[in-house]
Formats: sequence, C-alpha cells, structure tokens
Amino acid sequence: MTTDFAGVDLAEVDLTDLKYFEDGPPYALLARMRAEASPHWTALTAGREPGIWSFTKLAASKTISQDSPTFSSARGGG
Repeated sequence: MTTDFAGVDLAEVDLTDLKYFEDGPPYALLARMRAEASPHWTALTAGREPGIWSFTKLAASKTISQDSPTFSSARGGG
C-alpha cells in the first residue's frame, strides 16, 4: 500500500485492514480522516459485527474514553 493517501476514497477505508499499516502507522491517512471524515463508519464483512466507528480527533477520543457507560462495547460491540 502506498503511503500517499491523497487519492484514497475515505468511504472505502477499513482501518481493520492491515494493508494500511504495512509501511508503519498511516499518519497521512489519519490526518486526512481527521480533516475530512471524523467520525468514520466502516461496514465490516459478512459474519462479523455490522461495523465500527473510528474517531480520529483527540477531543472525541478523550470524551469517549472517559464515558464508558455511553460508549461501551458491552452491548454486543467488538
């Protein structure tokens, strides 16, 4: 996978796919996601959970990590 993510369709990005991490952390992709697609929904393949949300902004990550009753995956999440 190239580390130039300028042409990548963010709607198609699945951060559970390790191809995005082959060259190390995809900093350029994550920066683009913060600017253009945060939060980001990833629909997962059949037989797995229906999908996941990716939050790439620091403020959202802090809020989520400090509010486990609201953002818990205990109700059937991954």
